[in-house]
Amino acid sequence: KKMIKIFDVDNHLVEEGQKVRIVSDIPTTNGMIYKDSIMKVSKIIENKKIRVVDNLGKIWYIKSSDISVKYL
Repeated sequence: KKMIKIFDVDNHLVEEGQKVRIVSDIPTTNGMIYKDSIMKVSKIIENKKIRVVDNLGKIWYIKSSDISVKYL
């Protein structure tokens, strides 16, 4: 399996299983992801895409530029 390296908006390395913060509001067809929401990275996909899960277990697909690993 090939290791894909993805970096957040502040150029920090993002890893699967890590908690991240959303840096801006993201409107999607499934609803709004609000700024400062905390998500967990479930899978890193190629082309700077990341699958994240919110605290209710809903799955979202976002860009790496929409997250920050410095969330607290």
